Amino acid sequence: MNGILGYTQILERDQGLAERHREGLGVIRQSGDYLLTIINDLLDISKVESTHLELYPGDIPLRPFLQRIAESFRVRAGEQGLAFEYHPGSTLPAGIRADEKRLRQLLVNLLSNAVKFTERGTVRFLVDRADAEGFAGGSRGTLLAGTEPAGDDARWLIRFQVEDSGCGIAPAQFAQLARPFYQVGQATHKAEGLGLGLALCGELVERMGGMLRLSSEAGRGSVFWVVLPLPVSDAIVALDEPNDPLGRPAGVAKEPLVVQLGPEQAVTLHDLALMGDVGGVLAYLEELEAQGRLGNMAPRLRQLAQNFQLEEIAELAQ
Repeated sequence: MNGILGYTQILERDQGLAERHREGLGVIRQSGDYLLTIINDLLDISKVESTHLELYPGDIPLRPFLQRIAESFRVRAGEQGLAFEYHPGSTLPAGIRADEKRLRQLLVNLLSNAVKFTERGTVRFLVDRADAEGFAGGSRGTLLAGTEPAGDDARWLIRFQVEDSGCGIAPAQFAQLARPFYQVGQATHKAEGLGLGLALCGELVERMGGMLRLSSEAGRGSVFWVVLPLPVSDAIVALDEPNDPLGRPAGVAKEPLVVQLGPEQAVTLHDLALMGDVGGVLAYLEELEAQGRLGNMAPRLRQLAQNFQLEEIAELAQ
């Protein structure tokens, strides 16, 4: 499936493509994305139910991580005519330790629901320390999953909040939301998924030792928020450029990047990443590193490939 989606995106870049063919490729890509999401959700929910889902914590540069997610949904919301606002707190740590893939999955599911169930208005994404002021809903709301976490000097309580001006949810439905395959909303919304998103969110939050809460009324939008106890990473330092996509660790953060990729090499790396060819990406990175073309980006690019974060490699190559 990754190969199909990758080749589709490559073909979409053909400037000589007829408009009807471009529209057809767009349908293929959207349908492929939808099918891939369903496949991944089914695999993940089966892992959770069989207790085989494990967390692999690593150092995450928090601001670049959140910025990439926010920019992705800014585009998606814009395509639906929605406004998207991202508000990171000023006191967030430079880095945290968490399972990057699972934390991204958690946030993407919450944001995807907000965009899907909002026909007009605004979706907001707020992240800050849990005790910060300015969060809609305060500490109220209905507990959907997990328990109230406790923080300390080593583990900060970080609150990830998603607000929308969509159709809202009746309180009578709250208790069913975290059940697999349960869906709310209109039939058109239900056709867009299997109802696994919030079930996965609830399971992930519990595995991470946090909680998931909701405040909503039918016809008045919804506010979902997650509070997680996250260790602060000593390996990540604050960068002069807060949106640095590399998230360079201490000792590397202020070094100038030494990269000597020509246009053809950048395109090759970009295309391999889009095709989902992890082995091909790793082999090509090894070849480029042997030629001295990656400089101090080499370790970060290898780590992204080994973690199957090929979309980020494609963005960097582009």
